[in-house]
Amino acid sequence: EQYDFLNPKVGLSYHKGGHNAYLSYALSHREPERNNFTDNGNYPAPKAEMLHDVEVGYNFANNRWHAGIGLYAMYYNNQFVQTGQLSDIGEKLTTNVNKSYRLGMELEAGVNITKWFALEGNAAISKNTIRDFDEVIETYDADWNDLPPTTVHYDNSTLAFSPAVILNGFADFHYNGFKATG
Repeated sequence: EQYDFLNPKVGLSYHKGGHNAYLSYALSHREPERNNFTDNGNYPAPKAEMLHDVEVGYNFANNRWHAGIGLYAMYYNNQFVQTGQLSDIGEKLTTNVNKSYRLGMELEAGVNITKWFALEGNAAISKNTIRDFDEVIETYDADWNDLPPTTVHYDNSTLAFSPAVILNGFADFHYNGFKATG
């Protein structure tokens, strides 16, 4: 297969006095991996993934503290998602999902408690949804003979391996060239 992609990105940003705001749009593509062709079982031949990504955000920072929020909407055609199956050599297999999306918000904040100690944290909250997908389930009889595959249709289902909430917190110690973060 040959794939020719144009992956444009355009954006606007504003910076003034510790304030930063941005807006961006990107169109991107990803070609299938080798194992999408060789190990896809009963799934149809793989197609290239296409993503429309819109992001908007605001950050503020000064010498004492910083905070920010980012919102994103990612709409996919033929997104590659993990099937839960492994190849013969243990690679996680993926297949195309016809229509899917990710909508979310990212929050971040930090404060310098002293010149040598800071606290920081971030959170990602998202909705990750399959809008249209047919799962092909290989079936066998008691003697391991192939039976016709079963197809299960999904719409408005949660994407696997895509948590809805991720939280992180950090303490940062730094003094005379020594730095420890935990």
